[in-house]
This record gives sequence, C-alpha cells and structure tokens, in this order.
Amino acid sequence: MTSSDNTATYAKPVLSVRGFADTRYHLKQLENRSKRYASVLKKVIFLLFLVQLADIQQGGHIGVSEVQDALKTAFNPKIPHHTIQQIFTWIEAKVQKVWTPTVCGDGLCTFPFEFPSYGRLGCEVDCGYEINLVSRTVVIQAAVPKELAQYATTLLVSVAWNFCLKDEKRISAGMDALCWYKQEQKFDHGAQSAKVITTIDVPEGSTWYIRLRGDYYGLVSGAVYDSADANALVTVPMQPPFEVCTITMDEGQSAPSMRRELLQ
Repeated sequence: MTSSDNTATYAKPVLSVRGFADTRYHLKQLENRSKRYASVLKKVIFLLFLVQLADIQQGGHIGVSEVQDALKTAFNPKIPHHTIQQIFTWIEAKVQKVWTPTVCGDGLCTFPFEFPSYGRLGCEVDCGYEINLVSRTVVIQAAVPKELAQYATTLLVSVAWNFCLKDEKRISAGMDALCWYKQEQKFDHGAQSAKVITTIDVPEGSTWYIRLRGDYYGLVSGAVYDSADANALVTVPMQPPFEVCTITMDEGQSAPSMRRELLQ
C-alpha cells in the first residue's frame, strides 16, 4: 500500500501459475484420500456384516465369542500404515484366517460342526468319543395287500428310509441333517412284504426321527424299542404314530386301470 495526497492505493495480489498448480494438486490429493477412506470404510462395514451373518447362522448365541476372539487374534498387531492396496491385501489375509472351513483333525472341536464320535458320525480326532449312549432297536416293515400283490415291485421301488437327528442348532445354522446311514436305505425289490430290524446307539437325550420317502400308498410302518435289556424290549413312543394307511379297493376296478394309476 502507498500513500500520496491522502489517497490510498492497494496492490492486487497475483496468484502465480505455480501456486495455482500446487493448490490443484493438494485438492486432488485430498479428494483421493477421501475416496480411499470411503473405500476402507466400505470394507470395514462389509467385515462387520460378515460377523453379523456368522452370528445369525450360528443361532445367535453359538460361536459369537469364538468369532470375536479369532478377530482379536487375527487383527493384532494394528493395521499397518502403508498404501491402500497393501491395507486391503492385509485385511483379506486376516479375514481368510478367520473364515476357514471346519476340518476334522485340526485339533479344535468346533461345535456344532464337530462333536464327539458315535457310529459313523462325529469327529473322534478332535472331540473324542461320545460316552453317554443309549441303545435303540428300530423295526421298519412294508406289507403290500394281496389285492396289489402283482404290483409289489412298483409300489416299493420308490420307498427309501433313514434315521436322522433332529438338531435345532444345526437347522438354524443352515446345515444338512445328520443321518445314521450315508445313503438312503431301500427294500428288496419284488418282495410282497419286507422287514428290517436294526439296532443303533445314539447320544442320550437326543431326538431322532425316521425319514421316509416314496411311500405314496402308506404301506410302510415302524416301531422303536429301548433295547438296553435285550430280554425285555420297551416301546419308545413315536409322534405321530408310524402306522400303515387303510386302502379301500373297488371290486369292479380292472387291472389295466390300476396299472395306469400306479404309473402316473
């Protein structure tokens, strides 16, 4: 500012080309940094979503503390101060350590995916043996009425059965049902009647059910007995009762029409 004859004048500041370029550069850096922070925030939110999803799949109270402990262990030391790509790579490596498939033999008994062994089920290496077992004798039989004897093979060919565990925790976790046999069991083809008697040892207090498929005419029935004393079998109540259906035949129905009905 200069003064002459009581008149004040001001010099207008001039922004150099270099200063303008530096300002644009810093603004661009700030914008890029904001985008990187936003990207990191999205990753963190997604990670929290995975934790919540694991919580829901485990039934809300199973494995939550284990997931938290695993995260604390995996994310120690703190996030490194490197480039954004290195941070993402680091997060991915840590997440993969936490969410790994449960493997029998890794030294950890992870419930409900792993449990003490009995029969062909469970993980003996990690969880040992189930010692609290009860013996059950299961009887499954199929009887084709004499009116349908010639169609016995057709009626029973689709029937399959298995013994499966009712476990609400596995169901809430979205896991497949545990069944005694690896493959569904079938009756001998061509027989007008069939009967299967087998004994299984299952954990005390567990609930099992007979899974029956393909019995479209209600020809299969069954019963379960407590076989702790082989000389005095005690019937175990079943809900609902496992009984055959009553079939009413029309006397005037011809064999060809019956055959067409069975093959539909």
